[in-house]
Amino acid sequence: ATNIAMGLESATKQYGNLLLVSQETYKLFSPFVRQLVRKIDCVFATAGADPFDLYTYDCSTSLAVHPDEAKEKAMAEHVFDYPLAITPAFRAAFAEGLEFYLQGNWAEAKLTLEMANEQFAVNAKKNTTLDAPDKPTLALLKFMGASDFKAPADWAGSRELE
Repeated sequence: ATNIAMGLESATKQYGNLLLVSQETYKLFSPFVRQLVRKIDCVFATAGADPFDLYTYDCSTSLAVHPDEAKEKAMAEHVFDYPLAITPAFRAAFAEGLEFYLQGNWAEAKLTLEMANEQFAVNAKKNTTLDAPDKPTLALLKFMGASDFKAPADWAGSRELE
């Protein structure tokens, strides 16, 4: 559990999101909250560990606060009442690209994720609550790009947290 917590904290930089959630935590959420979070990868904390789905809550980075203020702000506000920083259309396109990635079809994942992110950037010009480009998309593209968008022969649909 400690390895996972440390990995998630470190992964917030890798994925560029304020809030990452493990599969075990996701299972504790109500159906309402589950609809608000987005699966962004399948990872494992250390070599040989069981993989788990990784989720994020797409709150706007403009909501970030200094760590000294976080506890007070969290107790005063309901984080899941914040507007999402993605659109439903982007969320669906990302999910499709993520499936291609997890299945090892990285060329198709690249096309789908890049197209989704481009359209999302256009929408973000009209709506300042949207955070474009989408950082988890960029993280997946960077990871796949390191292998020239070809999944390794032994790809099992998950990767180690950096």
